[in-house]
Amino acid sequence: MRITVVVENGFVAVDGRGFSNLELPSLGQTIRAVQWFGPYGDIEHHDPVTKSIVRNEHFEDASILDACVTVWQRACETEDAWKEQRRIEEEAAFAQLLSTPSPTT
Repeated sequence: MRITVVVENGFVAVDGRGFSNLELPSLGQTIRAVQWFGPYGDIEHHDPVTKSIVRNEHFEDASILDACVTVWQRACETEDAWKEQRRIEEEAAFAQLLSTPSPTT
């Protein structure tokens, strides 16, 4: 599983499916981004004042991303429900169009 989190814009992507502007839990004041590559990950730290990158930290326990993945899962469920509702509405509109008699000339 590949996970990317960018704190400043609330972005979370899991295996290529991403959402911005999510309400993320605090990962720490100095964390700018986190990437998980499967067996390991990298945390990008920055200076909170200057925003310049200070260091990268290697880690091997993905559990620090659990809360972010939970927020991402809720965003997926919301988007999937919206898409399904849209599909149902389009099917209903199309069925109504097909059942409407055409005007005679």
